[in-house]
Parts: sequence; C-alpha cells; structure tokens
Amino acid sequence: MRVTYGALNLTRRKGLERPEPLQPGRRYRVEVPLYLAAYAFGAGHRLRLALSTTYWPIVWPPPEAATLTLYTGASSLSLPLRPPRAEDAHVRPFEEPQTAPPLARTVLQPPRLHRKVIRDLATGEATLCHLDDGGVYRLDENGLECAVRTQRRLVIRDEDPLSARVAVEWTWAFQRGAWKTRGEVRANVWCTRETFEFDGSVRAFEDDALIFSKDWKNSIRRDLL
Repeated sequence: MRVTYGALNLTRRKGLERPEPLQPGRRYRVEVPLYLAAYAFGAGHRLRLALSTTYWPIVWPPPEAATLTLYTGASSLSLPLRPPRAEDAHVRPFEEPQTAPPLARTVLQPPRLHRKVIRDLATGEATLCHLDDGGVYRLDENGLECAVRTQRRLVIRDEDPLSARVAVEWTWAFQRGAWKTRGEVRANVWCTRETFEFDGSVRAFEDDALIFSKDWKNSIRRDLL
C-alpha cells in the first residue's frame, strides 16, 4: 500500500521563489514534505521508505541524469503519531455518504480501459499507452447520448531525460435525434535543455461540420527545472 509520497526539486530547497543551482560534491541538508495522509498501520506491519531521483511520469525529469549520495546515518523519517485517547469511545462513526441519485441511463456501448507498456530493447525507449474509453450511454430522461474518450501516450528513453514526451487526445460527443456535436482536444508536451515546449489544438464540430478551431504553441523557460 502506498500510503503517501512527496517530491522536491532540489534547486527549490529554499522555496519555490528562490531557485538556486546545486554544487557538485557538496553536501546539503533538505526536508522533503510528504502529502498529508491518515493511515492506521496494523500490528506487525512494516514501513518502507523509497527514495529516487526520478518519478516519471508523475514528475517531469531534470535536463540531465543525476547521481545523488544519501547519508543515511544523518537522515530520519518524521511521522506524526496520534495515540488512542479515552474520548475516542464517544466519537460517532461516519455515516454513509450522501449523494444525489444517479441519472437513469442505458448503455449503448460499454466502456473500455486499456493500458500497455512497450519497451524497445535496442534503444531503451519505453512507451506507456493508456486508453480510457467511456463508451456511449443514453440518459433515459431526455434521450441525450453521451460519449467520452481519452488517449494518452508517454515516451522516454533510458539515460536521456530530454526524450520525455507526452501526447494526449480527448474527445467528447453528444447526440439527440438528428442533432449531434463533438469536441476534440489535442496536447503535446516535450522539452529541451532550456525550455518546456507545448502545442495544442481545439476542434468543435456540429453535424460533422467544423465550426470552431484553434491552435497554439508555447515555449516556457525551465529556470532550473
């Protein structure tokens, strides 16, 4: 069970607004905060702390591969502890959550979730392909047919953090009777040593006719990221 995790760009060790480069060979003392979590560990369970210089694709990799030395004797893990209290016996247990009743629907095409990893042994390139197809369903109350589909492709090569690239495509479609509309969004993110690069597009269709489109590109300075 992953209880929690945290991430720290070491150039931001003094704050997000104060980036400072690291000096090779110098020792630094840093604190890596973990995301807040409440968890009860069972008797006999053990804690495992894993440290890594990368966490792709949760965290975008730095422009160069890095090797860090961890001085375990000077390191520690600090966890807040809430011991049992006498007043706990009077705490009212949580009731069942309250939500609005779901809309009645008829499934016309079942959802499909597909995920695979492709690894090129010759180049060391790893590709994660993720398809989240929500299928097609009709709202019984008003006859509106809805469909959503998301496709992601994440690529990176061993020992080459500048090869990181993400491509995402979203499609939403709605139809009722003779009327139908569809929206398509595409986004690509990659990097150079100095910048993050982005290009994207939006397309809107009505009855399969293109009624709106927009394309844009951005280049963002990395600033020790």
